[in-house]
Amino acid sequence: MTSPPSRRSIAKPPAPPTSDEGGFARLTGWASSRGRKRGLLLVLTAAGILAWLAHVVDLAALGQAFSRLRVSHLLAAGAVTACMPLVLGLRLKLVLASRGLDPGWRRCTCVVLGIHPLNVISPARLGEGFRIVALRDLADPGTLIGLVVGERLLDITMLATIAATAGLISGRNELALPALAVLGVVLCVFLVAMFSGRLPLSGRAKHVAERVAAGLLALRHSRPHLAGAIAATVVLWSLTMTLVTILFAGVGAPLSPLAIATAMPLAIFAGLLPITLGGFGTREAALVALLAGQVAAADALAAGLLYSLYTYILLGGFGLLFTRHALRY
Repeated sequence: MTSPPSRRSIAKPPAPPTSDEGGFARLTGWASSRGRKRGLLLVLTAAGILAWLAHVVDLAALGQAFSRLRVSHLLAAGAVTACMPLVLGLRLKLVLASRGLDPGWRRCTCVVLGIHPLNVISPARLGEGFRIVALRDLADPGTLIGLVVGERLLDITMLATIAATAGLISGRNELALPALAVLGVVLCVFLVAMFSGRLPLSGRAKHVAERVAAGLLALRHSRPHLAGAIAATVVLWSLTMTLVTILFAGVGAPLSPLAIATAMPLAIFAGLLPITLGGFGTREAALVALLAGQVAAADALAAGLLYSLYTYILLGGFGLLFTRHALRY
């Protein structure tokens, strides 16, 4: 849920659903032979990584970590997870409002919930392209792409800032440097958008580039909406770090907020690599590696699996109730 998509996942929005599409299979890419092959490869890669983790981690210790969970931990984690789509819906509303679009908080929350499971199960890694489809009645595709990219860059910027700051404070410069590099990439994207009018383009390509840039920079020209979107992003990732803190405490391996703020953003970035379905396996493996020496590998794996359970499986399953409604506005 909370993970930002890759640039490729936003570039080509899928076509709007039609009555003859036969459900989610065609919409997500599983209906085609190529999609099924890619999806199977992603699933097998995730299974292979998780199998390797099971081989290197003491399974008895992993079982003990899960056995330490209490109902209070599970309920607290569920309450925190339930707040995330509400905050995301508010932020989406603020981002759209920066261009004079006002679909309402309720619809924005419905879109966030309904699109989330499609992000998880799509072998084509279509990502937030589904969100553009859900909002297609509000503006032209170029503007929507720019707005969605701008919103996601807020996520990436916040995560990278958290990781870089925590890494520098904790003395783990080797982790701070990749985060600083990500911030550099984000800055380059904004610079390209600011000077998009000077790009050597013509005709329709130039028009589309200008619309995307206008959407991307919309928040920059609307300070109240920018402040609100930044505040919502801070709340969102504070909820994420709180969730991870609860999960580590639940498996009997309490970690300091500084340690979690250093490792978890980078683990989320690892989950964006397009090599497994929904980032399963890569996210957990990265968390185990990043926290080596601070907590037992079994405890880190248990917390990582629980994080995926809450934010991807449970929240994604709940989101399926809203998917058709979100796409048929």
